[in-house]
Amino acid sequence: TVATCITLQSRHMRELFDRFPEVLMIDATHGTNASKYKVFSLMAHDVFGKGQFVQHAVIQNERRPTLMTASEEFKRNNPSWTKIKCVLIDKDFTEMSVVKMVFPDAILLLCQFHVLKYLREEIASADYGFTTWQKDQLKGVVNLLVYAQNEQKYLKYRKHMRRIMSMGRGGEALRSGLGSR
Repeated sequence: TVATCITLQSRHMRELFDRFPEVLMIDATHGTNASKYKVFSLMAHDVFGKGQFVQHAVIQNERRPTLMTASEEFKRNNPSWTKIKCVLIDKDFTEMSVVKMVFPDAILLLCQFHVLKYLREEIASADYGFTTWQKDQLKGVVNLLVYAQNEQKYLKYRKHMRRIMSMGRGGEALRSGLGSR
């Protein structure tokens, strides 16, 4: 049999999490070894705004049972997990559903980098029929949306984005839900 999940946590990592349990950041790294295992790292957000590793899990795959094992092992070894207020993840949808199950009271936030990457890919897709001009305009607007300083500015930029999307065949993007959030 092959192990699907090996978790690693030092005493220092546990102590770090005990001191800073409010924000948990999760990152999966690919291609780090010849065996194609992934490293699933959990980090605490320290007083200086930096991520400090609090657990690593070497995982064979990113399927729900494997991610559940890594997450449940973290909870078992860290009683202060109940103090987690927010979990920051990339856009992996399996990871997202696991986090919602394992940390149901935490607010789930998506990493800005991955949100921008996803939106840019959607804009570039031929599925919506955007013109070159629309694509250029939308790429700029999604940056403004993601980095909006308050809700009022976010709503202003979203309205602008929806106006650009509604032009020509791009209206299909609105009907499909791309500009709805």
